[in-house]
Amino acid sequence: MQIINLKNNISYLSEYINLRNRYSRHLLSDKITYEPTKEWLNFKDVSIFLALQEKEIIGVSILYHHRNNEIAIFTKYQGKGIGTKLLDYIIKRAKSKNYNLLWAWIEQNNILSHSLFKKFGFIRTKNSIKKYNGIEINGQVLEKRFRRRHEN
Repeated sequence: MQIINLKNNISYLSEYINLRNRYSRHLLSDKITYEPTKEWLNFKDVSIFLALQEKEIIGVSILYHHRNNEIAIFTKYQGKGIGTKLLDYIIKRAKSKNYNLLWAWIEQNNILSHSLFKKFGFIRTKNSIKKYNGIEINGQVLEKRFRRRHEN
């Protein structure tokens, strides 16, 4: 499995959009289209990493810098370690960039995601209700804090 940055590999944009739109309900987001997404990628407030298996996107992690480093992860297949590799990659990147926090909002009944994030030391900090298409969805905010490295 290889992890790449979508901004540096725009040829995967259509495949990314197709996979992301399959998860739009879980991301509490509308479906997206090519041109607006291509423009959105030009901003520095988001990083999108793709997990590839033989040039096929099998997972995605999104890091929203402008949302205090909120992360979202979704995979084509569950139980294959894809989410684990993506979350590990994001955590290592956060540490190397000296971030002090990563967080995710996870639906209350998404047991697999809760287990994944807790395995990496994320802690539930609060319950939260979000609205999507007029429906209230119960979830939880999970956070991982990092100690800042001090420069000498």
